[in-house]
Amino acid sequence: MTTKEIILKQMKACDTEKEWIVPLSLAISGLSAKQAAWKDGSANHSIWQIVNHLIFWNTRYLNKLKGALSEKYSNGHDVSFTNENYEGTDIEWNLIVENVNKLMSDWETSIQQAEPDTLAKPVSSDNIDNWYAVISNINIHNAYHIGQIVNLRKLQGCWHAELGVQ
Repeated sequence: MTTKEIILKQMKACDTEKEWIVPLSLAISGLSAKQAAWKDGSANHSIWQIVNHLIFWNTRYLNKLKGALSEKYSNGHDVSFTNENYEGTDIEWNLIVENVNKLMSDWETSIQQAEPDTLAKPVSSDNIDNWYAVISNINIHNAYHIGQIVNLRKLQGCWHAELGVQ
């Protein structure tokens, strides 16, 4: 298996293919806006905020892979979790779900279409890690937050064991 095939397999496991972890598409499926916006009373973020965070960072890096320039980001890490649209209607939540599902699908397509030489190159002059390493870290980051989403659903009592972990 090539390095490209490995990172694509990781991305699919984080997106749609149930492997060792619950993929994001299942972790957020069937949630209402109220469930997505629920907070447990601690400093934890809501599912909605976590999904916004995933959209923020995955979009930035996917755009960078595609050659689009991203503006410098210096607003602090927590800003990516907050968004005016983290507590809204079911229609707004469903649009967020569609957005993140399309984004993750776009990642898979971009990896499939990328030349191995491109993925072996450094991300930028600011980041000498190659795309293989960065995408691998993106997958780890996504998996971490998917685990948080599943845990928040369990705390709310809206996790269904048939979706994955009990």
